[in-house]
Amino acid sequence: MTKHVLSLLFVFTLFATSASAQEVRISGHQTVAKDSVWSLPAGSKVVFEANASVEVLGGLNFSGSVEAPVAITAEEVSGLGFLINGQSAGSNV
Repeated sequence: MTKHVLSLLFVFTLFATSASAQEVRISGHQTVAKDSVWSLPAGSKVVFEANASVEVLGGLNFSGSVEAPVAITAEEVSGLGFLINGQSAGSNV
């Protein structure tokens, strides 16, 4: 089975913070589709806006490291964050 990388450009606003790291701002309810994988490089930052969530039906591949972690933060305490369903066989979370 071939894995497909979900293109999130239409869903999230991306800002480059370095050559490979990204800042991803999440608003509303977003979905990583079944049989898709959302990948982020080391040093990236995910910011949840108020009442935001990401339902993960596929997989996540966040490649953080000690030197360049993937940071997940929220602007406010409201919202659900990540909702992991993992409906894809062999998905990475």
